[in-house]
Amino acid sequence: MLITELVVRQIFEDLIVGKIERETADRWAYEAMQALDRGDLDFESRDLEEQLWSSVLYLYGVDMQTSPGGYLNSAADIEKKFRSLWPMQPC
Repeated sequence: MLITELVVRQIFEDLIVGKIERETADRWAYEAMQALDRGDLDFESRDLEEQLWSSVLYLYGVDMQTSPGGYLNSAADIEKKFRSLWPMQPC
């Protein structure tokens, strides 16, 4: 499994705007963790490995609920984490 900046950014962006469910993002991150366990995980760039892996770790569990319909991380929390991991790039 190859993890790229483009894929990670797309998952965060789709999650933030509601294009995908939290469970979908969590399942993707779970698959990445399983690939790591199998020794089948690669990163697009070693320079981005820490950011990419931090993103996977955050997204794994993004569907955790504190109560039925109530999530541990709010939509604003998710967007804030995205912006901290992947700041806007200058044009």
